[in-house]
Amino acid sequence: MTKTTNQLDALRRASDAEMFEAIDIISSMLNLPRSPTEEPDRLPLSDIVEIPSVFQVRGEQTDEHHAGALLDVLRRGADLKPVTVWRCGDGAVLIDGHHRLHAYRRLKGREKSAITIPVAWFRGSLDEAIRAAAEANNEVKLPLNTEQRMNFGWRLVILDRYSKKEIATMAGISERSVANMRAVKKTLQEDGRGSDELPVNWYVALREAQHRDPERKELDYEDFEWQQAKVWADRMAKALSTKLAHSPTIAAKALVLHLGAKAADVAKEMLVEAGDPLADQITEEMMADLPF
Repeated sequence: MTKTTNQLDALRRASDAEMFEAIDIISSMLNLPRSPTEEPDRLPLSDIVEIPSVFQVRGEQTDEHHAGALLDVLRRGADLKPVTVWRCGDGAVLIDGHHRLHAYRRLKGREKSAITIPVAWFRGSLDEAIRAAAEANNEVKLPLNTEQRMNFGWRLVILDRYSKKEIATMAGISERSVANMRAVKKTLQEDGRGSDELPVNWYVALREAQHRDPERKELDYEDFEWQQAKVWADRMAKALSTKLAHSPTIAAKALVLHLGAKAADVAKEMLVEAGDPLADQITEEMMADLPF
């Protein structure tokens, strides 16, 4: 077994590993002497290693509709834009182009001959490679939804390699949200948990922090509510497109059917959030109902 094979095997272990373990494997390989290796403009599919816990900004879910559209391009005989790979030891790690790679793999299942795919090589450190993956996914192609951006921002916070401003820019979230994430991390680590023991999903971490100390002063719960609202809005948009906005009467009936006895409470909150002229009156009524 050659040294290159050993390194590829290590990278493939990293592809199935959690973030901190994968980072450790990658870091150990960066310290090894590297064989003189060409950087061709095409590679076999089997030579490209995905490490989703580190470089797949969207999470591991693939948008099959988007990948299917890319596959249609390939079936017409055209190539897709080169995927971006980063040299790690003697292996090539995918930095950007997960949906393109998925489309080529689907094409391979239809073709009898071997497939090579176009690649562009990224040169830089591990931190620079992670940043490049984030920047590539902030381009307008298949935009990240709110949940994906918040989860990626949280992963960067627990990784603790970037400043607040850098994390906000890389993940496409506000610095206020990054500050909240750092406060949640601090809350969860007060019982001695290490960064590698924290949940990698932001909303799981948030729920744990709220359960631990619901009155925590440094946690900005209004921001949390807005971020969660954006996630629900994304899901409704995916399921219903613009139907709710274009058919308000039907939308109201659907919400009443869904919310039942709580529909009136939600309607009042909606008027307040929308800044309706009745909002002040509703707020006064809500305050009058408080037990103090």
